[in-house]
Amino acid sequence: MKILIAEDNIFIRVAIKKVLQKNYPEVELEETINGPDLLVKALKKDSHWDLIIANIESADLAGIEVTENLQKIQHPHILITSAVEKDSYAKFSFLNNISGYVLNNHIHDELPKAVSTIMHGNQYFSGNVKLMDAYQLNEQLSIAS
Repeated sequence: MKILIAEDNIFIRVAIKKVLQKNYPEVELEETINGPDLLVKALKKDSHWDLIIANIESADLAGIEVTENLQKIQHPHILITSAVEKDSYAKFSFLNNISGYVLNNHIHDELPKAVSTIMHGNQYFSGNVKLMDAYQLNEQLSIAS
């Protein structure tokens, strides 16, 4: 499994790497600290990433813009991370077919489960996130179209 990590906070980036290496010993990891570099690495012709983990809030290019660009190239699996619990981020992720959303303070507990869930073709959202409004909105959009 090849995973690309985009996280500007070195402590969070190291935590993500350690959790992934502990739970997936064969994982190939590459990292970057910003959105523009993430896009360059994701768009390289010879690169294939099974999962991209991106911080939703970055000084240079937020995860929202990154995910919109990655989806244009049909990248299958994107996991968003965030330091702050905002239902709007989780709803954005859900409504835009992002594979998952994990809060930084839940990385040790939830990242392995999130990766496994996503690699099995399902979405994963941190336990404390309230998605009911997003599910209802998605349902209404489906009915309306």
